[in-house]
Amino acid sequence: MNKKQILVSSLNDLPDNLVDEVIDFVNYIQFKSINTQKETMLITQNILANDWLKPEEEKAWQNL
Repeated sequence: MNKKQILVSSLNDLPDNLVDEVIDFVNYIQFKSINTQKETMLITQNILANDWLKPEEEKAWQNL
């Protein structure tokens, strides 16, 4: 059994009220992951912009 199959099997054994808690937890993990990705993107934007704005970068991309 792979991990997802084990999880599904475990969910099938849970009472409904605990399944609701698992759903809440999964939603939290997904939300947290999305926010972490957004934060990383925003933090690195200025750093990457320094490279993007170099004259050699402009020259390399001018024909696209």
